[in-house]
Amino acid sequence: MRVSSIKLLDAATATGSGASHLPRGPKATFQAFGVTSSGSGAATVDIEASDDGEEVEDDDAHWVVLGTIDFAFDDTSSDDDAGFAMDAAWRRTRANVTAISGTAAAVTVLQGS
Repeated sequence: MRVSSIKLLDAATATGSGASHLPRGPKATFQAFGVTSSGSGAATVDIEASDDGEEVEDDDAHWVVLGTIDFAFDDTSSDDDAGFAMDAAWRRTRANVTAISGTAAAVTVLQGS
């Protein structure tokens, strides 16, 4: 079985959610990491899911928090890459940065399936 991944967030620099994605199957992994331009940083990311159909806009969907990823990073790489796995069928998933700190901090979140 070949595993592929998509970016739920790509170098996000502020709080807020990214666009939703349709999972490729019921099993998925989520990984978050970040970097700053200098010094240390930290972030908290909620991985959210919804069973609302595609006709419902992301802002109007009913989102459930599947898990929260807290991690620290610096100007070279994440000190504490973090993530988790799920074994549940959801229609859509997204990442939502709820806190971010550090000089020019940027967070990336991947979903593998």
